[in-house]
Amino acid sequence: MGTSTQITDASPPAPQQTVDKRAARGATRPGDRIFLGLSRGSGILLLVIMAAIAAFLTYRASLAISKDEGNFLTTFQWDTNAVPPVFGIAVLAFGTVVSSIIAMVIAVPIAVAIALFLTHYAPRRLSGPIAYVIDLLAAVPSIVYGLWGALILVPHMNGLFGWLNDYLGWTGIFSWQGGPARSMLTVGILLAIMILPIITNVSREVFRQVPQMHEEAALALGATRWEVIRMAVIPFGRSGIISASMLGLGRALGETMAVATVLSPTFDIQASLLDPGGGTFAQNIASKFGEASVFGQDALIASGLVLFVITLLVNGAARAIIARRKEYSGPTHEHRNHHPKGPSTLRGARLPKWSPYGIAAGSIAVAIGIGLAAGLHSRVQWGLIAAILYVVGTYAIAAAVEGKRQAKDRVATSFVWVAFLLAVIPLASLVWSTVARGVKVLDVYFLTHSMGVVADTEPGGGIYHAILGTLEQVGLATLIAAPIGVLTAIYLVEYGRGNLSKAITFFVDVMTGIPSIVAGLFILSLMLIFEMQPFGFAGSLALAILMMPVVVRSTEEMLKLVPNELREASLALGVPKWRTILKVVLPTSIGGITTGIMLSIARIAGETAPVLLLVWGNPLINPNPFEGRRPRCRCTSTSSGRTARAPVRRTTAPGRRRSP
Repeated sequence: MGTSTQITDASPPAPQQTVDKRAARGATRPGDRIFLGLSRGSGILLLVIMAAIAAFLTYRASLAISKDEGNFLTTFQWDTNAVPPVFGIAVLAFGTVVSSIIAMVIAVPIAVAIALFLTHYAPRRLSGPIAYVIDLLAAVPSIVYGLWGALILVPHMNGLFGWLNDYLGWTGIFSWQGGPARSMLTVGILLAIMILPIITNVSREVFRQVPQMHEEAALALGATRWEVIRMAVIPFGRSGIISASMLGLGRALGETMAVATVLSPTFDIQASLLDPGGGTFAQNIASKFGEASVFGQDALIASGLVLFVITLLVNGAARAIIARRKEYSGPTHEHRNHHPKGPSTLRGARLPKWSPYGIAAGSIAVAIGIGLAAGLHSRVQWGLIAAILYVVGTYAIAAAVEGKRQAKDRVATSFVWVAFLLAVIPLASLVWSTVARGVKVLDVYFLTHSMGVVADTEPGGGIYHAILGTLEQVGLATLIAAPIGVLTAIYLVEYGRGNLSKAITFFVDVMTGIPSIVAGLFILSLMLIFEMQPFGFAGSLALAILMMPVVVRSTEEMLKLVPNELREASLALGVPKWRTILKVVLPTSIGGITTGIMLSIARIAGETAPVLLLVWGNPLINPNPFEGRRPRCRCTSTSSGRTARAPVRRTTAPGRRRSP
């Protein structure tokens, strides 16, 4: 009996550690192991690409820095042709950091406000079309923003610059000596407009995933709409907002053509943000690489390495912030013991529905009177005075009638609407200017003819060759990057544990800030090693490198928002983990994943710098992406050494056309 008791009480043999680890990852079945291997391999591939880019930059940069007679970090000069060469990146670092800070300070609050407007304030009939338009604006190529900035934004900045000089010029930062408004402030505003749709789209998807029970619980306790947002919505989506901001910052840091189109570059630091001059890393590389010697190219690559390090530091700081806020702990306790004074928010007096319009009309009238009495002639000044009066008047009247809590809610609502209107003005101008100017030449002939024998300065020809080149390069890049990006995100969320997962996450964030021209330089170096001529697929490879981190980050955030209860319910029924991911997790988050892929396509569709390096321009039709140079809309040029032929009209399928 005693022996039987001992056997019964004995502990069972401990299972093997490898089995425990596989079970923890859900990889105990052959299908799970295969799916885990594919997703892990995708993540490792990103690390290999990142290591190759870093090695290339470091090696080429060391060749130039070793021969630099000046201090590479502090020299205010760039002369690689001098004997001995003297060059440094102080001016470029200043311009890149300042323009990106301006863009983020302007874009992030406005983008978050627009996302809140679309999810919590706008009528349902209005939010849908607006969200659709913002999705389309995220796909606008950067060169289009640059042309709009040069033709529309720069001339209209003179009034703002004059006002800033009159009232804030004494600070030195906003002093203006006149001249064209091609300054760092203009560049920062243009970059803010460019990254606004990206941050808005991702933030909107995050806010839509907030559990409805959290908001309903806050409302049941008598919270106002702004208190619900502040206590439940924003804390839940904080990591998503930071992720969206990093995506926007990555585009701002590496933007090339829009900056080169708007900025009047000089290699010096301007004390005022309004004076022309300065430069950025990406703009300097793009403008000087084509005419640089071999040593000059190495020096430019060295500047790209510094931009890489800046991106590394920025994303490291962002990861630290996300780690501190990783776990959502529910609504804050700031209002738990708060008893508002004044009338009850549930049964107290309420302002009539027409009160916002009445306050707005009164604010405008008073602002006009103040402007006329003070001799102010700028409508911008009148508008600022009216906005200040509206906010102050709304708070004062609402606090007196409804109480301070409702007054804060009304002021917050006003800020959200104002942010939306501020964003609509430049975006609407961009759409209108592009359509109004482009429709004059847009016809069937323009879409179905190439530029075979037509010079850029002559009338005639069309963009059929460029349409084919753009679609083929973007399509190939999407076929490469989308599966790798989605699989990597699945590994990070569903399987990733330990140092490998942390390394992949960290370096994916770093990849979001890689300038497009650096990706082009990396592929170009491989082409030079194998003595390859420029061809379309090379451009697709560079675009795929730029696309992967965007897909990974956006998909990862969407997968994190899928409730664990859905996964656990599927696994409890005996469904393998890989089928749970394919049949439950991905369908639940497919909307956000699609948005992320569209954002990544939007980034690469308008890239110019890597295409200029790897593909060049071709006014003729070449539907084979693995042979010859591909035509692109942004780099069309005259015929490069070929016999001129008649423009080719579309008469057969693109896949059957022979290169003319």
